[in-house]
Amino acid sequence: MEERRRAWWASGFALVLAATTGAAAVHLWWLPCRGTMLVGTPLASFGDAADVADGCVDRMGEGTPFPLPTAAASSSPGLLALIVVTIVAVAVAWLLPVLTEPLSGTSRLVAALPGFAALGVAVLAVGIAYDVPGAEEVAYPLATFLNLLVVSGFAVLLGQVGTWPRHLVTALALSSMGFAGPIVNYLLMVHWSDLNWDAPPGSGYLTAAFLLVCGIAVLALTFLRRPAPPMAARRVPAEVAA
Repeated sequence: MEERRRAWWASGFALVLAATTGAAAVHLWWLPCRGTMLVGTPLASFGDAADVADGCVDRMGEGTPFPLPTAAASSSPGLLALIVVTIVAVAVAWLLPVLTEPLSGTSRLVAALPGFAALGVAVLAVGIAYDVPGAEEVAYPLATFLNLLVVSGFAVLLGQVGTWPRHLVTALALSSMGFAGPIVNYLLMVHWSDLNWDAPPGSGYLTAAFLLVCGIAVLALTFLRRPAPPMAARRVPAEVAA
């Protein structure tokens, strides 16, 4: 029991770490749009699409920094490392609690597969950034399949683990590292920015914020599930009861 509790604490902090590194990666990713990030949004007091530099337009065409960046990940020092750390931290946040659950061998394998798939996505992201042959061809199907693996892994946990809300939170966080993440991000961002013919500037911050919310939720749920004190400690002394 104590081992699982420690795993959940580590899971929550891993998601907070992922949110931090993810936000830093998004900041570096959108440096070509510096000074025009709010153009086309309700907060812009001046400017229009004509004010956006060519470098910013090119970066919009590159998509988002995670889960699968393009070669643009090597454009800023430390950017690729931050992207990889973000994906790995989310994968670890899923794997740590799953590997401490009392599951059978097959069930444990199915439940853990999404985390290992996310680790594979992190490795392939490096391959894409360095233009390794075949990396992109493998990475995109794997990132798409990741969301299906998350559903099947959570289904196994739902059927065999009594306390599943924290697993649901980590499942949602892990899903953001598949193609579901960029799609949801885009559907929300197109309502925020008129520069939406490709990825709107700032795309990715919502994912980082979502990871932070998930991390805080896991930590809060773990805190609320404090182990009950031993029976001896809860026993009322006879003289007090009298």
